[in-house]
Amino acid sequence: MPIRLTAADVRGILPRAPQVVVDAFVAKQDVLTKAGINATKTRLAYFFANIEHECGGFSIPNLTENISYRPARMAAVWPKRFPGGAADVQRKYGTGKGWQIKAFNDIYGGRMGNRPGSSDGSNYIGRGGPQWTGRDGYAALERLTGLPAVANPEVASRLDLQPDLEGPEQVCGRQRLPSA
Repeated sequence: MPIRLTAADVRGILPRAPQVVVDAFVAKQDVLTKAGINATKTRLAYFFANIEHECGGFSIPNLTENISYRPARMAAVWPKRFPGGAADVQRKYGTGKGWQIKAFNDIYGGRMGNRPGSSDGSNYIGRGGPQWTGRDGYAALERLTGLPAVANPEVASRLDLQPDLEGPEQVCGRQRLPSA
């Protein structure tokens, strides 16, 4: 028998989530059941811990990865790409308007299904509860839900659809949930 959640349960787990997310998780528990997420307390705890971490409990703006990095932060996150620190970042991408988009298109280009030399790196940034990432991730989301995620990546950020976007392999970088 699946674990059933009340609005108070979801609010207790995700105290910063917008009410529409709480309501969606309560109303769409069959989605969690189908994915096996609420089969055990361990699986449910793992699921909510991961999405709480990935999107700040549904509190990050637009449920979208922030790419407004400063050069020093970008160098710290990708030290192998920028061994010379912030100066390497500035040399490669400059500091003018849109430099972060160029950087993400380059850094994420050619991996996760993103096409090199395209805007895929900045188009398919992390979104939604599990932070779907990369063209391949959005294609998987489209296969899972039937939503036009590749053509319209912002669909992954829709608050009312968050339960529909979850699944045991989509949580936290598509790691599998524990079986017990």
